Amino acid sequence: MMYHGLKKNNPNKLKVR
Repeated sequence: MMYHGLKKNNPNKLKVR
């Protein structure tokens, strides 16, 4: 799931982190 977030958008990556 987390992978999909950062893969879709950059801002999502920091959100997951």
